Amino acid sequence: MTKRIVSVLALCALWSGAASADTAGGNWPAITEAENATTADLQRMASEFPHSGLMQLRLAQDAIDADRMAHAEAALWRYIAMGGTLTEAGQAVFMAAFSDERWPLFVARMTYNAAPRTASVPAASVPANLGLVEGIVHVSTINANLVSSVTARTVYEPSAEGWAPFSGVGGEPDPRSPQMGSPMGMAFDAERGWLWVSSSAVDQTTEPDTAFVGMVGISPDRQEILWLPVGPGEQPGDVALGPDGSAYLSDGATGAVYVRRVGAVALERLVEPGRLRSAQGMVVSPDGSALIVADYSYGLARFDFETGALDRITYDGPHMLDGIDGLVPHGNAIFAIRNGVRPHAILRLSISDSGDRVTAVEIVERENPDWGEPTLGTISGSSFRYIADARWGDFGAGGALNEGAEARTTAIRAIDLSPFENQPDFRR
Repeated sequence: MTKRIVSVLALCALWSGAASADTAGGNWPAITEAENATTADLQRMASEFPHSGLMQLRLAQDAIDADRMAHAEAALWRYIAMGGTLTEAGQAVFMAAFSDERWPLFVARMTYNAAPRTASVPAASVPANLGLVEGIVHVSTINANLVSSVTARTVYEPSAEGWAPFSGVGGEPDPRSPQMGSPMGMAFDAERGWLWVSSSAVDQTTEPDTAFVGMVGISPDRQEILWLPVGPGEQPGDVALGPDGSAYLSDGATGAVYVRRVGAVALERLVEPGRLRSAQGMVVSPDGSALIVADYSYGLARFDFETGALDRITYDGPHMLDGIDGLVPHGNAIFAIRNGVRPHAILRLSISDSGDRVTAVEIVERENPDWGEPTLGTISGSSFRYIADARWGDFGAGGALNEGAEARTTAIRAIDLSPFENQPDFRR
């Protein structure tokens, strides 16, 4: 059976309302959307999401709008205590909360938080003509790192000529088959040889009306493609793999989370839309009992596979745990790429076996002057490799470069993993 015929047959599982395992249980707090949130709502969410820097900034903005400057200053000091800093635009907004005497003290602490910390070296570069590059994954069977281009709607692999479309993705579309949308996150199942790719339609997608939205599976021989759709209005972003071969898909627009179990030709929804604000990177807990999910706005959540409960992952330290994009497991820890709050950073999180607690946070890299917007990463041999500058802000509707933006290469950087191999196990 040809690749294209199999892909059409897989569409027999087109969306008709996925089975859902989410029981709506657990202690993950209720989220009030920004446009509807009162001061009391913001105060509640800031208390219930204690490691969300965003919530402190929202509290500060609300207080400034109400001319409650002491409350705004207090929220901003809490944000700074969590390791936060502000862009120049943010400083222009929030300096109104401070007296002339106290603002320099705040700036000094903010400057300390933003001090660069570098741990990576250049590893590769992706040419400018590939556009907006978001994801990277190591494929052990060919010993190569693939990258995903949002604007080119293609997954690429290294070749003798530089970079070439990964066989089975891209090329001339078959009118009988779906067409890859904007690929973002990817995961490779080394045991079974399948590559799993999120496929989305976003503002930067070329010809978005033709884009398949869901998860795409590519067989080991690249001759079979599974097209696993999600619901209308969703924007799949990241993919993770479980130890049993289950492939997980997160949705950044609605917060939904899905799973494709081994042998299945349809997705099962684990977390209903709206419970999380924006689901990003995912990792299965060390003991296999739960899925750890990064919510871009509020922090880390834990979905229990047995009960369906969605709980907030606790942490006794001060660090912000929101704004995390990519999560990558490594030994007894997780690498987390934070790009949604300042300062941008790569963190190493130690986590309990069941995934219910972060037990230690190490800042591996922070505000590297060679960064733009770091996004997703992968373990590649003895290094952690990641996209160092996806440049989302440079691209507009249909994938065109915005006015004033210039086409340029995308850097892949690498962090040597050997310093982490013999670190103490902080899990308890």
